[in-house]
Amino acid sequence: MQNDQSHSPAGAAAASELDYRRQQQQLLSDFGLFALGCTDLDALMQHACELAARGLDTEFAKVLRYRPEPDDLLVCRGVGWRPGVVGHATIGADLGSPAGYALKTGQPVISNHLDAETRFRTPALLVEHGVRRAINVLIPESSEFRGVLEVDSTGGHEFVDADLDYLQSLAQWLGAAMERQRVEDAKRSSDQRYHALFDAIDAGFCVIEMRFDEDAHPVDYRFVEVNQAFEQQTGLADAAGRWMRDLAPAHEQHWFDIYGRVAQSGEPIRFEENAEALGRWFSVYAFPVGKPDEQLVGILFTDITARKRLEEVLQDKVAHQETLMREVSHRVKNSLALVGSMLHMQGRAAGDEEVRSTIADAQTRVMAIAQVHDQLWRQNQMERIDLATFLGDLCAKLQETEKRYRLRYAIDLVAIPTDQAIPLGLIVNELVTNAFKYAYPGETGGDVSVTLRGTSNGIRLEVADEGVGLPDSVDFGASTTSLGGRIVHALTRQLGATLSVESGPPGSRFIIDIPQ
Repeated sequence: MQNDQSHSPAGAAAASELDYRRQQQQLLSDFGLFALGCTDLDALMQHACELAARGLDTEFAKVLRYRPEPDDLLVCRGVGWRPGVVGHATIGADLGSPAGYALKTGQPVISNHLDAETRFRTPALLVEHGVRRAINVLIPESSEFRGVLEVDSTGGHEFVDADLDYLQSLAQWLGAAMERQRVEDAKRSSDQRYHALFDAIDAGFCVIEMRFDEDAHPVDYRFVEVNQAFEQQTGLADAAGRWMRDLAPAHEQHWFDIYGRVAQSGEPIRFEENAEALGRWFSVYAFPVGKPDEQLVGILFTDITARKRLEEVLQDKVAHQETLMREVSHRVKNSLALVGSMLHMQGRAAGDEEVRSTIADAQTRVMAIAQVHDQLWRQNQMERIDLATFLGDLCAKLQETEKRYRLRYAIDLVAIPTDQAIPLGLIVNELVTNAFKYAYPGETGGDVSVTLRGTSNGIRLEVADEGVGLPDSVDFGASTTSLGGRIVHALTRQLGATLSVESGPPGSRFIIDIPQ
């Protein structure tokens, strides 16, 4: 069992980290698309704050605008702050302030322990909101705006370099988009500004002209213009004015097909694809530009080769951890089966009937736990258990122990976390064996039923019989002195569930509602 626990966090952490970075990549792509169509500077800054907080899993973010007089930083947009902060609160712009340091030096600032910070003072605004961590990056300067994008947190995970990369990319997009919007609003000449805008970002950008054959099939494209990051992102030098077939003759046809559809349909597309001829993976947003008859396509893209390789490594690690966990569960199941066999042998050798009964009860409990591990090593996922299979097999094994009784069961296709399966299996074991022992006195036998249904709030388990019911002298409440009863109540509390008991005659019914 120790091996099972030691491998699980590593696999879960690897998968969680992968999902976390994937989300950041998606948020950057979403902001890029939003920025291309946004005409409201305030909405642009506000959306940047929202994605900054969401991408770093924090509650606070703000855009700080520098005011030369009186040399401070105004909170012009933000999320998470108390009423009256945005548009009014200010922070010092000197080197003693984290945000001021980022503004004046251009260097990003990460402070994970503001209460112990010796490099800077903690601004009063952050103290008032209980902020313990902060990360500041410079928004690329334009002709009319200087400022800082800051994310703050009252706790949670510490900020790391990968978080800094995400926030800087977001700030670059914000600065570039703000500059583009001001240029459009002022109706200035677009050419020089346009190139400056896209050369300021890390992502690759190009405009291509599609070539089609006489049957309107895409056969090639020419690079009309590229930004400075283009060569770094693709490895293609001096691409402007040249055809892709000349630069990379083995470039796959599906790339031409995708861009051809964008040019012909006028519909943008976002996708991730491998360019084997270039030895790289790309995250791409392609959209039509210019007039329809010009067959021009704009392409905004990022080389994600490193991320894809990391995904492969992490996926291999997760698969390895799951394989180890299944192997551990298999071994635990075999060990518990051995313990169950030993208990069976010991029970048969016991001379006292009460001792034999006690040992038999212990054996069924051990085998109920073994049944969970049997399911774990057989199925593809380790985090959840299919109750239809698990409880069905458990009921079948319980039926084998008592041929005089008919154990009927109906179980919905419901999956629950693995750590809930063991207590649930033990509850079923206790209630069924209790019915076998006491519901039908003598040698008459009878029916016992196990039903599990999904509800709007969780799942409901019912174990019922048609026997004599609970004697008046038996109290199955929370204060019961019965060992089986105490076990059921303890396991019910462990599941956060509620237990109700109905007793006839005829029969008894135990109802357990488990929230999900």
